[in-house]
Amino acid sequence: SLICYCFGFTLGNIRRDLATRSKTDIPALVRAEVKAGHCACEVKNPQGSCCLGNIAKATKAIEAEILAVSN
Repeated sequence: SLICYCFGFTLGNIRRDLATRSKTDIPALVRAEVKAGHCACEVKNPQGSCCLGNIAKATKAIEAEILAVSN
């Protein structure tokens, strides 16, 4: 499911990054695009706000899930 409506990132993209290389560049990529003014969050995101908070929460949750499974 989409988590970033402006740039098309999904929870699956974050999960795949974290599972395959234990890190994801997606939060930094989205931050850079937002800073450059390339987003339209208020129009594209159904919440009407920036997705960065959702991306940060999802990343932490997926990291914790992967850690729990590996232990």
